[in-house]
Amino acid sequence: MTNHSILEIIGLVTLSYVAYKIVLITLSFLSNLLEASPKKVIVELKKDELSESLEGYPKFDPAKLATAGDKIYLWDPSTFDYLGETKAMNAEEVKQVVLKARKAQEVWKKSSFC
Repeated sequence: MTNHSILEIIGLVTLSYVAYKIVLITLSFLSNLLEASPKKVIVELKKDELSESLEGYPKFDPAKLATAGDKIYLWDPSTFDYLGETKAMNAEEVKQVVLKARKAQEVWKKSSFC
C-alpha cells in the first residue's frame, strides 16, 4: 500500500464519520421538529380571577375563631375577605384523604395527559 492510498482511506473514513454525524444531527432535529406538541388547554377566567381585588364579598370576623369548633374558616388575611369555611378533619380523616391521593397519583403518573 502506498502513502497515497492510505491517505485516501483515512480521508474516506473521516468523511464517512462526518457524514454519519450530520445525518444523526439532522434526524434529531427533524424528530424534535415533527414531535407532536401538547394539547393546548384554555381556561376562561371568571370575573373575580381577572380582578386585582375581590369585591362584594363579606369580610371575615376574627371573633369567629374563638368559637370555631369543628370549622376551619377561609379568608384573605390581607383584606379579610371571607372565602368560606370547611369542616375540620380528625387524624383518621386526614389519613384517608392522603391514602386516596396516593392511589390517584399511582394512576396519574402513568398518564400522558394527551
